[in-house]
Amino acid sequence: MEVRHPETGLFIKDTELGSIKPSLFDIVTGPFEWIGDQIRLAIRKVVYFFQRGTRGWADEDVYDFDFYLAKVISGGLDRMVKHTYSYPNNVENFGEWQRILRKMSKGFKAGINQGELGFLGVDSHYAKMKGLDKEFKSGAELFVKHFWHLWI
Repeated sequence: MEVRHPETGLFIKDTELGSIKPSLFDIVTGPFEWIGDQIRLAIRKVVYFFQRGTRGWADEDVYDFDFYLAKVISGGLDRMVKHTYSYPNNVENFGEWQRILRKMSKGFKAGINQGELGFLGVDSHYAKMKGLDKEFKSGAELFVKHFWHLWI
């Protein structure tokens, strides 16, 4: 059975409590606290939805702003590949422009994957992370070079 630790408030197995036993109050009010937590979480999600709609980002996005932006940019670039009908005058042809857009998107996706592998903290992924970093830098350089040409 899981109970709420009287000092930390975290749910733990009752065998981990040792000599500390929860009070009857903690046992009775525990499920109601969970319901309150779920209500607060639902309200927060609604607030974040409106924040993204009004200003383009939510408070929770800033926590991992790099990942948030990389996901938005790669998704936007994927959509541009499908829906663009023109290309900038510093690019030779339409096919080359689509290749550049795909390479930029792939670079930001590589950056996301690199960050996720970095969170694992496993040294065996070092070679893969190095390759992803190179791919990200290549895509980011193209992104900077063509930033003012990102229109459909």
